[in-house]
Amino acid sequence: MKNAWMISVARERAEQVYVHGHTEERDVQENTDDQLIKGAVALVEKDYKPALSAEEIDALCPAGWNLEGWRKMYNKERKERTIKACALLAAQIDLIENIELVKTTKTKRNK
Repeated sequence: MKNAWMISVARERAEQVYVHGHTEERDVQENTDDQLIKGAVALVEKDYKPALSAEEIDALCPAGWNLEGWRKMYNKERKERTIKACALLAAQIDLIENIELVKTTKTKRNK
């Protein structure tokens, strides 16, 4: 299928939300220091830094994330890591939109 990657990314994002509980609200609370972007970048950079030690891989784990879950994600095959990275970037977009919505709502209430 020509654009199957979009479906794969949407499925992964849905899994993040509905299976693992990584909702927009939770991301607003736990991932406001660019952890989603840092995680996505580290996942796709693996192919350019293949000889990292276990300690170096652990150091790439974004702050506040489950280390075991990070190791599993980081050690997936390239395609799966890329799909996960795209879904993390989609989560970052959700986070940004959520923060903007909250700011807009507060501004309207204060008028």
